[in-house]
Amino acid sequence: MRYKIMGMMMSIVLVENYNFKTKQWTQSFYCLNHSDRPFASGGTRDAFHAYIWLGYPMVLKVSKYDQFQDEESGKKQVIMQATCAEYAHCFNNYPFIPKHVSYVPSQLVKFLTGIWAGKYATLEPYIGTPYIKHNTVDPMRDGKPMTARNTPQAFSHFTFEMSGKTEIVVDIQGVGDCYTDPQIYSICQSYGPGDWGMEGIKRFLMNHQCNEICNALRLTPTNWPFGETGIPLPGLVQGPMNSVTKPLIYNQNFNANAYTVVNFSSTSQLPIPNCF
Repeated sequence: MRYKIMGMMMSIVLVENYNFKTKQWTQSFYCLNHSDRPFASGGTRDAFHAYIWLGYPMVLKVSKYDQFQDEESGKKQVIMQATCAEYAHCFNNYPFIPKHVSYVPSQLVKFLTGIWAGKYATLEPYIGTPYIKHNTVDPMRDGKPMTARNTPQAFSHFTFEMSGKTEIVVDIQGVGDCYTDPQIYSICQSYGPGDWGMEGIKRFLMNHQCNEICNALRLTPTNWPFGETGIPLPGLVQGPMNSVTKPLIYNQNFNANAYTVVNFSSTSQLPIPNCF
């Protein structure tokens, strides 16, 4: 059965919240009011205005493809966004980061009634406008960054180092430095159909240009001058490998206290708390 309230559809839904620390899901039932036409459309999902009991404005994101409106696909999206939120928390722990970043929380929704009965989507707070996309698999356009902002590009590079060079967060987009709709490329390709694995990681890093924040973090220079075949890649400049650009971030098996800042002037190591 479908209902309309104030020009919106109403569906009974099961909402599941994911706890990144415990890896557990909790469930609640709600009445979800949502529009029947998207206000925005991305490459794979449509975005609809929504409210839970006419409360705070939310965004309902539904896959354009039936095969990705299932529970597994929805959970991967929620887990990916929660993972990015943890990376953001670690990034913000550095006192010299000029602007903190964050990711809005995402919830899994199962429709029990309505036009999507039996299907899954995600739900998150509405973050307003202006909505800006800072990078994709190729963070450069015509040899220049997609936006003039250093923080989003450095954050992507940071996640590559923080993960032990096993994955990278791209598709940095949102309002200000509140982000949403990320994509993670991982060696294991564990983040859904948009995870391009090593190919995505390589393509991003080969086009990334390190900036002042990358240098302050002493991230490994990634704008390599040669491809796997040894043929020079056009438009790429090798960053200087010196004391400023030595890696600052280290990873040891995603242990909660494994992440350390290395002071190269001494042997001391300063742990970054609460990272993964």
